[in-house]
Amino acid sequence: MQRDPGLTMIRYLFENFDQVSRHLHPVGSTTLFFVPDGDGHLALQSQRRPPMTAGKVVLELKVTETHEETAVRGEVVAYSEGLHRGTWLQLTDSKLAQHLNRRRTFAMKREHRLCTSQVLQLADSRGTQSVVQLLDVSAGGMRIRGVSGLVQGAIYETQILGGRRHEAGLGAARVVRLDGAEAGLRFEQRTPALTQFLEGLQRSWDQARKVAHPAGCCGSRGTIEPALPRKANAFA
Repeated sequence: MQRDPGLTMIRYLFENFDQVSRHLHPVGSTTLFFVPDGDGHLALQSQRRPPMTAGKVVLELKVTETHEETAVRGEVVAYSEGLHRGTWLQLTDSKLAQHLNRRRTFAMKREHRLCTSQVLQLADSRGTQSVVQLLDVSAGGMRIRGVSGLVQGAIYETQILGGRRHEAGLGAARVVRLDGAEAGLRFEQRTPALTQFLEGLQRSWDQARKVAHPAGCCGSRGTIEPALPRKANAFA
């Protein structure tokens, strides 16, 4: 799999859900999240890194207490200098913070899925094609967004756009869930191309930036991060 050069992949490790909730900041209809640079209290692999000034981000949030994890997409909207140097992200899942405050758990999945940001082409038995965004994928199935006209129970051939010809076709998949602009599909069988795609995606996640929640954060003094961006309401 060719890694998207404009995509930053980050793994952020928390001890419990309370810590995750404190770092998710609902603003209007969106959620802001701060990613520190690699220096001082908030270390990214104990190494200073250049700021993320623009581009797409896939953020994986993992809770060690319950061994649960989820991934959410975002984009860079602001950068903080000074004592707390880092990047503010606007997350695409606007309901994540509210969900955690209510249930303190991530949505359970039957299998581990890898988050990605690929463009996928679907083709039905009549040859009608549509282009969607691939959100996450596993050996068993995938979740997509941007669906229109898909039929529950129908089978579609799936192909990654922009990928190498021999690894682009992931195989046939059946629609098992339709939920607004999103849909869930199950693969009819595991193809060599799907296996190769998953292995490449796993390698990309293995090389992702890693952030460990600092021991001194989320105590009686609150979180160790800067104030929300001045124009936070503009992101709502």
